[in-house]
Amino acid sequence: GRIPFVETDFIFAAVGEELGLLGAVALIVAYLVICMRGLATAARARSDMAAFSAIGLVATFGLQTFVIIGGVTRLIPLTGITLPFVSYGGSSVISNFILLALLARAGDAASEDAELLSIGGTGLLGRLALAQRVRVVAALVSALSVALVANLTYVQVVRADALAAHPANTRGLAEEWAQARGSILTRDGVILAESVRAGSKFERRYPAGSLGAHVVGYYSPTYGRAGMEAATNEALAGRRQFASFQDVIDAAAGLPVVGNDVVLTLDSRVQRAAEKALSGRRGACVVLDPRTGAVLGLASSPTYAPSEVDERWKTLSSASGPAPLVDRALSSLYPPGSTFKVVTLTGALSGGVAEPSSRYAGPGRIEIGGAPVTNFEGGSYGSIDLVKATSSSVNTVFAQLAVDMGADALVGQAEAFGFGDAPPIELPVATSLMPVPAEMTTWELAWAGVGQPVGEHASPPGPQVTPLQMALVAAGVANDGVVMRPHLIAEVRDEGGRTLATSSPKRWTVATDPETADTVTDIMVRAVTSGSGARAAIPGVAVAGKTGTAEAGKSVNTHAWFVAFAPAENPTVAVAIVLENAGVGGRVAAPAAKPVLQAALSAQKGPR
Repeated sequence: GRIPFVETDFIFAAVGEELGLLGAVALIVAYLVICMRGLATAARARSDMAAFSAIGLVATFGLQTFVIIGGVTRLIPLTGITLPFVSYGGSSVISNFILLALLARAGDAASEDAELLSIGGTGLLGRLALAQRVRVVAALVSALSVALVANLTYVQVVRADALAAHPANTRGLAEEWAQARGSILTRDGVILAESVRAGSKFERRYPAGSLGAHVVGYYSPTYGRAGMEAATNEALAGRRQFASFQDVIDAAAGLPVVGNDVVLTLDSRVQRAAEKALSGRRGACVVLDPRTGAVLGLASSPTYAPSEVDERWKTLSSASGPAPLVDRALSSLYPPGSTFKVVTLTGALSGGVAEPSSRYAGPGRIEIGGAPVTNFEGGSYGSIDLVKATSSSVNTVFAQLAVDMGADALVGQAEAFGFGDAPPIELPVATSLMPVPAEMTTWELAWAGVGQPVGEHASPPGPQVTPLQMALVAAGVANDGVVMRPHLIAEVRDEGGRTLATSSPKRWTVATDPETADTVTDIMVRAVTSGSGARAAIPGVAVAGKTGTAEAGKSVNTHAWFVAFAPAENPTVAVAIVLENAGVGGRVAAPAAKPVLQAALSAQKGPR
């Protein structure tokens, strides 16, 4: 009921499911035996016509088998050919029996050697040449069969877990609906998803509504799974381990397996604050604990209610609409604007290119690489040091700084923060991009140092970032230059509350040395106390931050950014927020991030 044309075009999928790897391989071997027997028939046929006919029939039969099995298992593109003797269809069965009949006729009693030498025949030497060609065809058919078996083993063994957890895989949902699925909870105990009995089945419910929707995902009998419902499906669904004889008895009796609970690193108070900061806007917000990489909040707007996926799927999945199913925090790439100056500044200081006291001209407009670089709204600052250039977010200074660094150093520093690699988080995430240094022009390099992608070449223009990546940049500076592996799962518990697995902090990459990180922190604090990030200042707390205003392609609107961490002297929270087409970062994003920082700091002090 789930595979289209399962009795014809896709019948091998049912064979592989019901008979398993060994059964499917046995079917391939059976086809190989038929082909080998057919080629043996060709080798001993009484006439040239019979021999060539037999070879052609075997080739047709073998290629037909290879095309359909290879297509179903994605070894090759699928075409509309039936699987011989297996696919349902009268014409197909009759055609294949005619093929066998012709093979049998070609294999009638072999002639004597004298007949092989008779006039009109190919002669003994011709027969030997034909036999050699039959061996070649046999080797080819064997190689194709080996390829099918190898690919089938890859699909059913190597990729088994990935395919089982694929968001679009609804094959096992019927069985899963008959048993209690585990709950998904925040670290402070708020239930985000749970299973409730409804007659003979269990329904998935989301008591907190749309809270954390993009992290939790959905669980639909029609549209499959997404988010943590997909990523932790095996834990949530539960698997009988057969560790005791009782497990065997329960399995024989058909008793359901109770799923395990997944506890997230999300804090409901932080998550609500992040979602409130995005309310009525498009954008994303990510909150991290820089010491561990734990994701305290991950919000994307517009959002959706997981319980409404089935009834509102067409609206939610429409490509022309606001795309609420898209997780902008993990999947969308944005120009980072001036928040990327944290990367440029880190690379310049650690590479000895400049010091905080280094002075640069800060005109409103400057020619670099034969084209202009301008400050936002045309402000001119005269001769200033890097501290002032950062707090006032002066484009023309950072453009010069990037050129002094060079393309290799700038791209290398971005990669040290994680650009070019997908962060190893439990959900699908886009990779933040930088150009290939050798392809960058001087003008592109200047704008890249400012955080604006402008290049046109084979490699992607950059920088292009996810909000998660910019949160990791802030967290890396906050954590003495070490970027911790971001993670969303805190632990997995069984139905009795016993902890089965926990996530431990792990280092992902080293962005810079502790001394440079401390210097960058001090400069970012100045950006909040007396610079463009002043609207994010929290009384009694030292906040280190950087604003950003990024041009969105050819649009006249700009994305508003803000990245920050606090308390600056001992950071426990890092945040990145982007508001699409919302205006200036310091005027819009910084004040939006302030309550998120406050909620995270408060949650860390209070009881969990």
